[in-house]
Amino acid sequence: LTMSDKIVVMNAGEIQQIGTPTEIYRYPVNEFVANFIGRSNTLKARYAQGALHFDNGYAMPYDNCGSVPAEDVLVAVRPEEFVLAADGQQGIDATVTSSVFLGLNTTYFVELYDGTNAEIVEESSISSIIPNGTKVKLTLKQDKINVFTADGKTNLTKGVVNDVR
Repeated sequence: LTMSDKIVVMNAGEIQQIGTPTEIYRYPVNEFVANFIGRSNTLKARYAQGALHFDNGYAMPYDNCGSVPAEDVLVAVRPEEFVLAADGQQGIDATVTSSVFLGLNTTYFVELYDGTNAEIVEESSISSIIPNGTKVKLTLKQDKINVFTADGKTNLTKGVVNDVR
C-alpha cells in the first residue's frame, strides 16, 4: 500500500475495485476487498430508520447509508474500529477469549453474543489487561465502518470510490 498511488484488486480474474490505497482501505467496494486489504470483522445487523440494529438489542444511530430501505446488512469493522464501552453503556455483547499484549497496543480476541469471533485492537493500558472470560460491551467508530448488502457484494456506505468502468 505504501508504494502505490493506484491499486487494482481482482478476484478470480475479475476486477473488483480500482482506487488509491486510502480509498480501497477506507471504502472497500465489497466484502472481498474489505478482507483482501487488511483484516475486517463481519457482523450481521439490520439497517432501518437511520440505525444499525443488532440481534442482541443494541441499536447504533448510523446515517451514512443515505436513503437505503430497511434491509439485512453486513457491517465490516476493522479491529481498530471497535471501542470497549464504558460501564453501563449499551453495546454489542462479547466475551474476551484471549489477548496479546504488544506494547503500544493489545489485541483482544472475543466471542460475540451470536458466537461470531472478532478481533479488537486497543491502545494498551499497562495497569489493566482485560482477563479472559470477561464480559464486555463493544461500540463502533461510526465514521470508520462499512455497511454491505447481506450478500457482501455491494457497499452501501456513502463515499465509495471505484474507478472500474
